[in-house]
Amino acid sequence: MTIRAMDVSWMDNAKCTKSNAELFSSPYREPYSDRRDREFQAKRICGMCAVQAACLDYALNSGRVDIGDDTIWGGQTGTERKRTRSGAKRSRRAG
Repeated sequence: MTIRAMDVSWMDNAKCTKSNAELFSSPYREPYSDRRDREFQAKRICGMCAVQAACLDYALNSGRVDIGDDTIWGGQTGTERKRTRSGAKRSRRAG
């Protein structure tokens, strides 16, 4: 089996690397209202990021789907990435 390294050069241009890293991951037992506000702020940063699509693609194809809800990648939580990936799998099977 050959393992191919993923291109991560896009990370140099990611807005999150110039932002508060704590916005993109959830502290242990974070209250729901705090989480909602933090995720909103993180997603707003992602929404203005030129490499958002590359980031989401990386997250979906590098195992970042299985981490859970505690990280924002490509403007999506772990739960949202699981849904995105499940939808893509269903589309491939139907197509």
